[in-house]
Amino acid sequence: MALDLMVQEVDELVQEVQVLEAVNQRWAEGEAAGDRAPWSVLGRSDAVHRVLLEAPEGRATNAQILQRLQEVGRTDDTSNYVAAALAHLRDKGLVRQTGRGAWVLRSDDDEDPDEEEATAPASAGYGFDEEPF
Repeated sequence: MALDLMVQEVDELVQEVQVLEAVNQRWAEGEAAGDRAPWSVLGRSDAVHRVLLEAPEGRATNAQILQRLQEVGRTDDTSNYVAAALAHLRDKGLVRQTGRGAWVLRSDDDEDPDEEEATAPASAGYGFDEEPF
């Protein structure tokens, strides 16, 4: 009796291994063909970045990004999560905001906001006689 259960368990494991090998093979073939990773394995920031990469002219609103994420099966993403991912991507210098809730991929032509701050006159934002500290 115990031997029959063990044989059945081994058979199930063999079938599981075959399924996993088939999935691995499809994944390898997809990578060889240049396919991207499935949406489900991407981190949230990577998924949001990918939406912008695929968007016309690299532009999209928060709502459009969320809609696309839901279309590809990422139903756990919320508008707050999208906003946080966009802020993270902005901080990394990958995107910039063009208006209320409107985002675009940064290009090489975009000015670096850090450079802009570095070249601002020392008196910027202060009165003529006022010292910053």
